[in-house]
Amino acid sequence: MTVIPMFPNPIVGFVCLALIFSIYRRIMPRPIPGIPYRRSAVWTPLGDVPAMLESIKASGGQLWMWVTAQCEALNSPIVQLWIHPFTSKPVVVICDFREGQDVLMRRTKDFDRSQFFGQVFLPILPYHHISMATTEKMKNQKRLLSDTMGRPFLEDIAAPLIYGTAADMITLWRGRTELAKGRPWQAPFDIYGVALDAIWAATLGEHPGTTRSQLQLIDRLHKDGFSVPANKDQEVEFPHAKRPDPCDAILKLTSLMQIGITSPVPKLSYWWELRKRDTKKALAYKDKCLNDGLEEARRKFEDGGEKGSRINSALDHLLRKEMALAQKEGREPE
Repeated sequence: MTVIPMFPNPIVGFVCLALIFSIYRRIMPRPIPGIPYRRSAVWTPLGDVPAMLESIKASGGQLWMWVTAQCEALNSPIVQLWIHPFTSKPVVVICDFREGQDVLMRRTKDFDRSQFFGQVFLPILPYHHISMATTEKMKNQKRLLSDTMGRPFLEDIAAPLIYGTAADMITLWRGRTELAKGRPWQAPFDIYGVALDAIWAATLGEHPGTTRSQLQLIDRLHKDGFSVPANKDQEVEFPHAKRPDPCDAILKLTSLMQIGITSPVPKLSYWWELRKRDTKKALAYKDKCLNDGLEEARRKFEDGGEKGSRINSALDHLLRKEMALAQKEGREPE
């Protein structure tokens, strides 16, 4: 009987064993000395993923409750976790406010933006500086937007738009209160709507109409009549008007960011989600709104900007500033 060795050549066998050991070392968690961690996590290439997913499922998609619980369980303001499978490097979590504030505000040369932001925002906002490392490109991009946080822009442009959306919400609530006749009703849906209206208006200079569509529905209920429960302590459930297309698109895209937060394999999860029809539709609508806004602002401020042209939004301000800089530096606007 002839025995065939597993590795005819001892060198091949040694190389294969070395390769297997190298892969094993790369996929197994390797703790940073001195930082507490869950002992069970370092014995599996999945790390903390099974415990994390179990907690997320039980809490309805809440990741940070589990993260906070690890600090409490290990009795330490700093812990290390392995929230992605087959990854040797841990994520270091600091739950101490003063240390976190010091890292974020005074030690920016020592600590750059975490890759976690890229996992969350990059697939939805590929060109936003929130997911960029500190480079000249990121700094230039932030300079373009810096004036939108200044007092002149906030007072002269953003404040009137935000005031208008808040006034719409107050009118809506008055209408709901009259229909409810002293009974309680839920308000979170309206608050989300007015927040979206305010941000959209300040960014693009126009209202998506989320709150106003609800106002039109309340007006119809006043005319047609609306029945309320006999018990004054029972909650009134108001019908909601169909959300405008901008609202649907933005809510769809913002909900996708939860994938980057809770998924152990965010790139794969995003890859699958971005191929769905409703996600493609939302992305296309978002791009269309931005491109239309940019084109309108470009026509308004072409040739360096007209003196009589008024800035009505953050998009107007950004484009006018970029066109002026490009003209000064002798280049095409980016």
